[in-house]
Amino acid sequence: MPSAPPATALPARRRWLSVAILIMGLALLAAAAHRVLFPAEPRYDGKPLTEWLWDWSRLLPRGSAPSVIVEHARKRQDAESAVRALAPVSVPHLTRMLGRKDSAFKSRLAAAPWAQVFVTNSVLRNYFEPSWKINRIAALALSFAGPEAREAVPALIQILERNDAASSVAAHTLGKIGPDASAAVPALTRVSIIAGDRALRSAAREGLFGIGPARTNGLPLALTFQQHTNSAVAIA
Repeated sequence: MPSAPPATALPARRRWLSVAILIMGLALLAAAAHRVLFPAEPRYDGKPLTEWLWDWSRLLPRGSAPSVIVEHARKRQDAESAVRALAPVSVPHLTRMLGRKDSAFKSRLAAAPWAQVFVTNSVLRNYFEPSWKINRIAALALSFAGPEAREAVPALIQILERNDAASSVAAHTLGKIGPDASAAVPALTRVSIIAGDRALRSAAREGLFGIGPARTNGLPLALTFQQHTNSAVAIA
């Protein structure tokens, strides 16, 4: 008859089995948490939203060959079509992109000359790109969703009031959302009057027009009259 395993071997095996079960449980928990915190991106033609956004926003270096320019224009047109198609189902993901902010560490890291090498990598670019660029491209993509982007209104208001390179796009998108963006009327009104940047003031007025007089108490018409009056005074 085969001899029974030593008594001390059984507890050891049980300990290893318990550890293995614990590790598997933690792995499953981590996978579930990742799925909740970072849900899968919408895809178009098998390609995730982020990659389409990068293709859409990529700029060509000066002096590019004509053939490169033509190919770039074709890719950008394809990317815009994909972003337009994905926008209505991408609102939650794009809204999270609006909330991206740069830490002090990331700002110092991204400013290093060698960091620009990583921006060309589709995975690392999502980290090394300045947050205002990510905010701007997300806001522009949301404009294609129209009223379906209503859940992004609070985040768009925050970007509008930051008065940075993404603020004009935020104002434009609020107008595209329409009456459902009426919560932005006070912020748009302030920006349309006191913003130091002329283009931003104009974008804020455009946003108010998009929301409509019914939700703005006729503010777009009043601001247009004020604009023409100020122009007449300046000319005189």
